[in-house]
Amino acid sequence: DWRLPNLPGPEVCRRLRATPETAEVAVLMVTAWAGDSVENARQEACRAGADDFILKPVHPQEFLARVLALLRRFPPARA
Repeated sequence: DWRLPNLPGPEVCRRLRATPETAEVAVLMVTAWAGDSVENARQEACRAGADDFILKPVHPQEFLARVLALLRRFPPARA
């Protein structure tokens, strides 16, 4: 999520990518974006290392489809 209590989502992504043990973990950012530009937020999330970005509220079927797409790209041992 973008607005986590201690660190914003993009910073969590950066730290995951910077740590060898978690550098290749699939990251799906799901957030209730309330900022002025969703496109800027999406771009920042991708630059920070997120593999996908979706807005809340999200339909459960869309969420499942995106998780399954990530699992196709990341073998289970890495996901």
